Amino acid sequence: MLLNEKGINATTEANGLALIKKAAASGYAPAKQWLSASQGDVEAEFRLGMILNKWGSDAFSEATGQTWMKKAAASGFAPAAQWLSANRGDVAAEFRLGVFLNDNPSDALSPVNGRAWISNAAASGYAPAKQWLLKNTK
Repeated sequence: MLLNEKGINATTEANGLALIKKAAASGYAPAKQWLSASQGDVEAEFRLGMILNKWGSDAFSEATGQTWMKKAAASGFAPAAQWLSANRGDVAAEFRLGVFLNDNPSDALSPVNGRAWISNAAASGYAPAKQWLLKNTK
């Protein structure tokens, strides 16, 4: 488990897991994603990686988010591989990731985040992203 990898003892880890389960039961999305990701759900690994990278408040959160994202990509989950490429400046990957997030929302912000990735690709001159924005702007 991730907590034990950081040198936390079993009692503290058990208490942390109980809190995560309680948070998930109350509907807290990051806790739900963590529980699913820790059981091998690759889409949850991807979504948790996004949460930690977007809303994490420190370098540990970003590094942990990268770890989950790399794990999902290594399992063959294409959007995770696209996210990794997009964060290295691959505009085609930005566009594909944006379309995935727009078309497969896990929460109310997914389409907003998807459009942001697509807009970034369009601003870089990527023609398919520009066309998508023209077609999908209301």
